Amino acid sequence: MARFVQSEVAERRDNPAKGETVTLVVGLISGHASTAKQRVRELGGKVDEELPFDSLLVEMPEDKLPELCSISEIESVELDESMEILAGN
Repeated sequence: MARFVQSEVAERRDNPAKGETVTLVVGLISGHASTAKQRVRELGGKVDEELPFDSLLVEMPEDKLPELCSISEIESVELDESMEILAGN
């Protein structure tokens, strides 16, 4: 289960919009990328990119956020928009 879930993600997880997708940065437990990617795909998500620091950029249906946040290989879940500031964009 994700130890950190950004507040905006938690709001969407608790009140998902059916039919909507969300782009997320998912932090992983080191060494578990392949298992996490498989679980994301099983939930109907798409892995767009492997990022530095054991992270993935994923697109997920909002109504699958509860399941995504409960994957044991995932440490954190944040909206992609919040990462743009850190990247200097």
